[in-house]
Amino acid sequence: MTAHMAEFFNNLSCTSSTMTTLANTSSDWLGLDLMTLLGVAAIVAWLFQRLRLEAIPGYLIAGIAIGPNALNLIRGEASIDQISSIAVTLLMFGIGLQLDLNSIRRGMVHILAIGILSTLLFVLASWGLISLAGVPAPVALLGAF
Repeated sequence: MTAHMAEFFNNLSCTSSTMTTLANTSSDWLGLDLMTLLGVAAIVAWLFQRLRLEAIPGYLIAGIAIGPNALNLIRGEASIDQISSIAVTLLMFGIGLQLDLNSIRRGMVHILAIGILSTLLFVLASWGLISLAGVPAPVALLGAF
């Protein structure tokens, strides 16, 4: 397992000096910031559950409140970037857990038809508007894409 991990890190596009700089600037506060965020998120989830509300809007409100533009409990910009990456990953994981592939398969024809139709309508409308601006038709078509 460690050989695979070493190979993975060797293939990263970042240099070791970039990784060291990132580690030095963010490791000082990342642990504390992450614990603060998780503690506030737990309190907000409990509070919103008691109020019979969904937790996601509460998480957004809590993030705004503890962020650098309000209470400033999350200190480092690098910490915010790393925590947001973790949050997006966890959000996608949660969506994946809730995803029903059978319903997607049943609606695949409709999904594809709506996607193709909306794309074509957008391209045609954009092509027309760009052409009205005096751009030659082939160039306008390229611009519409």
